[in-house]
Amino acid sequence: MSSTVGAIFAAFFTVTGIVASLSFSLWYLIAFQHPEDKFRAWIPKSVIVTSMFMALFTIFLLPIDISFADFDLFPFLFVWVAVAAVDVILLLFVLPFAIIYYESLDTKPNIIKQLLKSVLAATVVLAIFAAVTVVTWLVFGEAHIPVQTYSSDLVAYSTFTAADLTTLTLNHSVSDATVRLNLLLHLHVIAFASVVGMVLFIIFASVGAVAIPMDLISEWRYRPRPFSNDRVAQFRIVFRSRAMMLKEIAQKHSDDMRERREETVNGNKKRKLTRAERKLPVRVQEASRQLEKEYEYVQISTGAKRYLPLLYWGKLALAVVLLCLSVVWMVHLVLFMLPADPLHPGLNLIFRSTEDFLPFLGTALYSVFGVYLLACTVKGVTRLGTRILLFANIHPLEKHQSYCNTLMFNAMVMLLISLALVRFLCTSFSVYTRATSANVLFNGIFDNISYVRHAFPWAYFAMPFISVVSVILLLIFPHKNELVDRLLQRDLTKAIGTATKGRKGERFIDSIKDVRKLRLGKPRQRGADDNV
Repeated sequence: MSSTVGAIFAAFFTVTGIVASLSFSLWYLIAFQHPEDKFRAWIPKSVIVTSMFMALFTIFLLPIDISFADFDLFPFLFVWVAVAAVDVILLLFVLPFAIIYYESLDTKPNIIKQLLKSVLAATVVLAIFAAVTVVTWLVFGEAHIPVQTYSSDLVAYSTFTAADLTTLTLNHSVSDATVRLNLLLHLHVIAFASVVGMVLFIIFASVGAVAIPMDLISEWRYRPRPFSNDRVAQFRIVFRSRAMMLKEIAQKHSDDMRERREETVNGNKKRKLTRAERKLPVRVQEASRQLEKEYEYVQISTGAKRYLPLLYWGKLALAVVLLCLSVVWMVHLVLFMLPADPLHPGLNLIFRSTEDFLPFLGTALYSVFGVYLLACTVKGVTRLGTRILLFANIHPLEKHQSYCNTLMFNAMVMLLISLALVRFLCTSFSVYTRATSANVLFNGIFDNISYVRHAFPWAYFAMPFISVVSVILLLIFPHKNELVDRLLQRDLTKAIGTATKGRKGERFIDSIKDVRKLRLGKPRQRGADDNV
């Protein structure tokens, strides 16, 4: 194919990547933003769109790199360094600044105070990362790149004959060697950010690859069905009791915190909060969110809200397609990435074969798999965050119900994962991406840093194991609220155990009795009146 045609294809991939990234970024903001943020918080919104655009464009940059490499256009390495540098700046300074700035918004804001507080918080985050990065650069700032050297005796060109070919073949020698390459600081910053992202990617993508199809199947399986009036009345009684109980727990926890502050002011020694007491507000928040979803289910079942049956069958069809994608990924991982000598090129062969048939088809398939892995990672953050109730559980995405700090948090996750995802794709599609600058940067240099080269080949073995464990847990707890309520009961019990040692021993007793009585999150039982 001529260089002119190659330039046309490269330009097409570039424009397509930019348009797709920008379109999804705008849709992400419009589809999920809360109505209260509709005509405000313009600075955080611009950061959201920019961060989402860079996260997606970083992934779409690899097929663009492939097109430039295939058609022997200009070197692409400096583009990767520039894009990765922008990603790191957004991740370490701009997004923390925007999150703190948004959360400090008030009806009567002090702009100077907001800006100073936001800049200070972002500077602290940047300083911590810079300190860790500089230390690792000074200690491990070398890449040990394996090479092979070939040597043979010289033969005079003037007397070279066909017989000398046999001599050269017999007398040449091959030896393995290692080239030590001192990394520049900015390259090490990018490498370190991708290492952090890779750890999160391995965990969350493995969970999300299972959770996305299984959650869609669960939504279809437990889709709304008509209820009789008697059963609707029972649901309303249970919902009212749940809501009152959760409100009581939250109020008593708030009163307890206020009493603790008053005791500290009066000179009494402040007791350190237990882990269960620290997690209690988060448990209540998640249980309240699940209660709202259950209430919406009943509203649809009673006809109070519009019911679209084809929507749930569409979710089932989508679940089947995504389940096939997850299975293909795992098969490719087992056949190509885990063995020291790959058993089969897997998806590499498919991509190359489709490109021989239609040049941009392989790139399109790659984009589908890459974006799906990014979606799996975000799903894994939400799902696993809810399970273990770390920082991620307070930032679930809900359509038209997500505030800007939630959107920025998820954009931060995608941005952190994007570099790691490109690195993972370069490794898993090393045959397909062999001639690219991304392969040189990530596989040739970053993967041969001393603290990386021995760890990540083994880390990939954890992905199938995590996925299998996720399948087992999702089969045991198909309903998210069932486990949330068990965790709520557990932490309330521990909070009581701690509280009874002090003067306020009765503050949670009534609430825990209510929780045990109501059994929040009990799986739905379909009665004979479900089809009325």
